Amino acid sequence: MPKYEYDHVHLLSTNAEDASNYYQEMFGATVIAKRQLGERVNITLDIGGSKIMILNNPDAAKPKESSVGVSNNIHHFAIGTDDLDAAVEELKAKGAKFEGEIRQVLPNYREIRLIAPDNVPIELFERK
Repeated sequence: MPKYEYDHVHLLSTNAEDASNYYQEMFGATVIAKRQLGERVNITLDIGGSKIMILNNPDAAKPKESSVGVSNNIHHFAIGTDDLDAAVEELKAKGAKFEGEIRQVLPNYREIRLIAPDNVPIELFERK
């Protein structure tokens, strides 16, 4: 059986530069690659060892019909932290927009949702 490993999530953005700056400011992401693809830019970020690619696409905000390779059906992606309360406080001070409050999902798992540029849903969680 072949081996598999997670590599990246690829987001479409109406402004890849702004989206990249958001992840850098909010989560300490670092830019590991930036490529010009014709009139579009593709930026690859590292957040704690996981990659996020952001492709500039002026049509990203428009609803799309599902097709091979493109879907609007992302529920969320998750970023973990070792101190959820401190992370929420820090991110709110930086202007992050949250949905609701921290909630206890399991005895050892708490989460809160925030919305990144282009309405990308992020689950910020703490597992103890």
